[in-house]
Amino acid sequence: MKWPLLLALAACGDPPPMTLKFTITQGDVQSCVSSTGTKAATCSDVTMLCDSYVSIRIFAPGDPTAPFVSACKPLAEGTTHKTLCSIAQVDLPAPANPVKAQTLEVDMAVYAKDKLAVNAMGEIECPAAKFGADDFPVAATEPCTDPDPAICPPDPAVGGRAFYHPGDTETLVTLGCTNLAALEDRMCAGQSSLAVTASVNDFDTAVSVSPATADGLLVSVGEPTFNGNLGEFELKPTQAHPLDRATVGPVPSWQGDFNVMLTSSACLEVLEDGAATTPSLTCTNNIAPNPLDLPGIRLSQASLAQILTAIGKTSLPQQGLVVGIALDANGAPAAGVTIVPSSGTTTIKYLNATRTGLVSGATSAGGVWVSEDAPYPTVFTPSGVQVIAQPGFGGLVHGKVDIVVIQQKPNGTGG
Repeated sequence: MKWPLLLALAACGDPPPMTLKFTITQGDVQSCVSSTGTKAATCSDVTMLCDSYVSIRIFAPGDPTAPFVSACKPLAEGTTHKTLCSIAQVDLPAPANPVKAQTLEVDMAVYAKDKLAVNAMGEIECPAAKFGADDFPVAATEPCTDPDPAICPPDPAVGGRAFYHPGDTETLVTLGCTNLAALEDRMCAGQSSLAVTASVNDFDTAVSVSPATADGLLVSVGEPTFNGNLGEFELKPTQAHPLDRATVGPVPSWQGDFNVMLTSSACLEVLEDGAATTPSLTCTNNIAPNPLDLPGIRLSQASLAQILTAIGKTSLPQQGLVVGIALDANGAPAAGVTIVPSSGTTTIKYLNATRTGLVSGATSAGGVWVSEDAPYPTVFTPSGVQVIAQPGFGGLVHGKVDIVVIQQKPNGTGG
């Protein structure tokens, strides 16, 4: 789908005028992630927590220092729900001078407002972005440490480049997300930190771990990121922020307060003290609340070994494993639930009630299912349940077990 900008740039009266439109890349290079953690299909899927500005420059490719149009405009400033679609609301100025019929370069880049410099007149200034052969912005290879944006201009969060040729009926700019995290920094929205609270249930009982078990758990929060060298998502120790055990309440809980920037998801990691234990993750794509309340799952080594044996494995696959469980409204395992992953190539395996082998079609009385190939992030939608159940979220993370719990809601309501 294409979204038009309100611009008609006549080339010295030669028809047709220049009509500028934009779209979101559907490729894998600089792809944009929606608020649900999946690849963005439209501009409305790309949300922006921060106030932001768009830079639009139109110039002859041989003379980028003398643009015919140069605009630095706010995007939906002051609104609570900002998306990239707001680019279509920008009014562009007419060119200062007549433009002869020629090839023109069109550069578009979006920046977080708080990263931009202000000139002596108090006006926001957008830097000129650099673009690669793929027509997406090129991020700086050398870190610039000066906090003054006039000295160290920011890389675009989103951007794209296209070319107009005389006679074109429209010029389409395909936008890629170079650094979308820059538009999701909580500090720009006046949230200096993210408060996190957490609880941990046992996978086998679906109730809170005991205080004695909780004493041996290390609980942290973080967001998996893609490692191009591995070709996998991973959650490094440096990306995981440890939570402190809360001292009040009969049910064990954890809490923390961090200056952490989440892009599109958050995972609670639970690691049990002891040799050869495997960390388990429970992830969500609902990261807007502050404080963020995250449920975690403790999966015992005995249960993990049982599940691995059932799928013919002797150890955890290097790329990780997704282990899911379907529960009814009372927290008991639910049979007859089919899991539909958002990734069409993902396979789901269902364990029998004793976790000694596999069954086909849907969960058994044990409610357990697994996936060895669900990419992070994947949305897992339950089918065949008689009452409402929210989809699960997660996917493979290197060296970890991702636990996806899908629980039915009472009486078919959202409560």
